[in-house]
Amino acid sequence: MQKTIEVLVGKAHKYMQQMASFRAGQYGRNQNLIAKALELGGGFHPEVRRDLAVMDHDTTEVPFLVAGRLLDNTLYGPQEIQEMLDKVGEFTKYGSKTFCNYGTFLSVMIARTLNESDEMMLYTRNDAIVHVPDFYVSLDKETSYPWKMENSDIYEQDNLLIAHLGSRLKHGRLVVLGNVGKFFAYQNSGADVQLDGECGWRSCYEVSDGRVTINGTAGHALGEYARGGKIFVNGKIRSIGSYYTEAYGHEIFNNGKLVPKEKLEPLPFANGMN
Repeated sequence: MQKTIEVLVGKAHKYMQQMASFRAGQYGRNQNLIAKALELGGGFHPEVRRDLAVMDHDTTEVPFLVAGRLLDNTLYGPQEIQEMLDKVGEFTKYGSKTFCNYGTFLSVMIARTLNESDEMMLYTRNDAIVHVPDFYVSLDKETSYPWKMENSDIYEQDNLLIAHLGSRLKHGRLVVLGNVGKFFAYQNSGADVQLDGECGWRSCYEVSDGRVTINGTAGHALGEYARGGKIFVNGKIRSIGSYYTEAYGHEIFNNGKLVPKEKLEPLPFANGMN
């Protein structure tokens, strides 16, 4: 097992190095877009502004493709995944913007393992405070979108709160004990995912099927851009993401009760901030 862990750690470091390079290129591209917009008189469509300002949600395929390619032909199971989860502190040196990608690497490992087994339980061994009010700013007047302050990424890195954990799962059941960062259960499309702890903002982002249960506080923008599936929160929901309407198939339950859907398209984070 020790040899396997050494191989996995080496692959994870190579992945993080590639993600750091990818982010540098992404940042440069965004800076060029900003400069061009200013040259043309400034102003962005709200969707463009969001993609420029919130660079860490990684809706592109790149992190998953890179992780998958590196993990090809590598044997591992739940025990090795837990060992890699316990080694999260080794990957803070890549900076806060890249650190959040480590959860994607773990998620690819989890997804492939759940293709072979029915259930997995993991421990983050983390009880750090997830929801720090100072990390959220007032609603943007133009888009009603609460821009995230930069230091929240640094906070998650300093407190080893793993982002993107349990992402893109299609099969099986995953139980996570302990607190996690943003984008928990990102793009779940069929798995039964349970978190006994708190999660950061934009968790259950783009969920399309399956079931996600959060036994703790769920961060802002829960279920944003989801299209299906069920989300259960046994605790506090800080806010529900945009497009929780009758036009979309997902359902959110809070402490056993279905949260009513808006009949019209709401502004993002219409449920407010607290």
